[in-house]
Amino acid sequence: QEAMIQAGKATSVAHGKRYEERPTAISFRKVGLVSLVKFMERVSGGSEPIGITKLNVRKRGVEPDSYDVQMTVAAYHRLQTKAEKSEEETP
Repeated sequence: QEAMIQAGKATSVAHGKRYEERPTAISFRKVGLVSLVKFMERVSGGSEPIGITKLNVRKRGVEPDSYDVQMTVAAYHRLQTKAEKSEEETP
């Protein structure tokens, strides 16, 4: 089965003073449900703090097991404080 994938980055969003969220919009066309679930399991099961924050699934007409999917996957990063930056610069 043929699937088409598109991805695009969005701007970072601050979560307090120490963390930021970096969302990425992903679109799948003509994807099967098993393939979609396996992809989502790999994304959420990794060692990095990543989550699926938005999900929209739409069935494609009369095609069996064929869906158009739009989702937003967000990665969370800890920002360096001024003290951490100065420690890094000092040899």
